[in-house]
Amino acid sequence: MKSIRIPIVLIVSLLCIHETIFSQQNNTGRKKNVSTSNTLLGRVIDKDKGTPLSGASVYIPDLRLGVIADTGGNYHFKNLPSGNYLLEVNFVGFKTLTQNVIINGTTT
Repeated sequence: MKSIRIPIVLIVSLLCIHETIFSQQNNTGRKKNVSTSNTLLGRVIDKDKGTPLSGASVYIPDLRLGVIADTGGNYHFKNLPSGNYLLEVNFVGFKTLTQNVIINGTTT
């Protein structure tokens, strides 16, 4: 039986990581900055063909959050805490892509 190799390269393009900060009082009455909503946007495409991978699964294991890419290959996470996370992208016929993402402030 002959083995078939499928192109297995995905590109995860981080379009924007956005953080909103608000003030919250702690026990001492002083105000501190607390991250309330970071947004992670991106697009999953086939690197060889440049076509979007509609239906690709994008998952952040540490947060147990996942989304499915739309028809344009776009995905969107809202209200994420700041931090360094592993991002996993899966699509049938392709190897899983894992990438570290730092969510803090605005990144394009």
